[in-house]
This record gives sequence, structure tokens and C-alpha cells, in this order.
Amino acid sequence: MNVTFQTESIGNNLVFSIIGKIASDLDTQGLLDTLQTSIDAKVDNILFDLTKLDYITSTGLNFFVRSLTRTRNNEIGLVLYGLQKNVEKLFYISKLNEIFIIQADKQEALDNVNTK
Repeated sequence: MNVTFQTESIGNNLVFSIIGKIASDLDTQGLLDTLQTSIDAKVDNILFDLTKLDYITSTGLNFFVRSLTRTRNNEIGLVLYGLQKNVEKLFYISKLNEIFIIQADKQEALDNVNTK
């Protein structure tokens, strides 16, 4: 497994700090399980801290699309922040930047979800 993650609750928001590389479905299984548990617990928003996510493949992009679908279906906000240049480039090339809320840092992400 190439990726680890930590979670932090801030109010009724949950921050996932994703660390490492997402290169296969095995890398995302624990994330998806924890995401679903959070959705079932009715958090208000999910924030993905990507400051330490070094690399993703199309599997990583798929993980984020699946996450967005799950959160939207449950009326939960989703914000990404702290994208490293190579990860950000993939979001722009795939035009996923047009469907995700992407912020520069944690404070901007929290400000975004707290204004809704």
C-alpha cells in the first residue's frame, strides 16, 4: 500500500489528510471505507488535505470522483485543498477542476464550507 491517511474532526466537518501515492484500488479501499462511515455519520462536509499526496494515477482521480458522487448523493460538501503541482496538473488536464471545489489551504477550505 502506497498511501496512508489521518482524519481530524473540526466541528461537524471531517478532514482527511492523505499521505503518499494513490496508484491502485488497494490504495483507496481504506479511504473509501472511512469515507462511507463518515457519510453514514452525517458529517456536514468532507475536506481532503492533499498537501502530502505526492502522486496519483487515473485510479486516484477515480477515487475523488467516487467520493464526490457519494457526498453529493448524501448532500454533504466536499472540498479539496493543498494540491501539489503534479496532482493539480492532472485535475486540470482531466478538467476535474471544473467540478471540484479546490482551495489553496486549510483555512480557505474551512472558510468555504462555513459560508454555506
